[in-house]
Amino acid sequence: MLIKKHQSLFIISFMLAIVIKMHGGVNTKLSLPNDAIITFDSLVIDYDTINEYEVFVGEIPFKNTGNRQLIIANCKTSCGCLVAECPSQPIAPSESGIVKFRFDPTGKQGKSIKNITLTSNAVTSNVVITLRFYIAK
Repeated sequence: MLIKKHQSLFIISFMLAIVIKMHGGVNTKLSLPNDAIITFDSLVIDYDTINEYEVFVGEIPFKNTGNRQLIIANCKTSCGCLVAECPSQPIAPSESGIVKFRFDPTGKQGKSIKNITLTSNAVTSNVVITLRFYIAK
């Protein structure tokens, strides 16, 4: 019985080796998927103290580290006090883009956390960027 198991294992291993050889061997190179990949330095950004009555304007750089054009279909914010603008043109592989935003803290005080959600054709199709502010009177 033990000999039959070893013979079966040998035959399966031999057949697998033949199939691998016929298909050009095993590819051990790590390659990127044939997709867009959106990469940010950080998805959580802390800003210094801002004034309650001053609109805060910021930019968040990103890069397409994939092999296909990155297309951002939607750029949504967590509230009406935050407005974001994403590139409308495709971002080529290895190229960079910027998400621009304006935050109006009027009427708010203390710690404030806001989000920008990007929907794209990237491997991670929905990316949430968290902005953290401290609003002084």
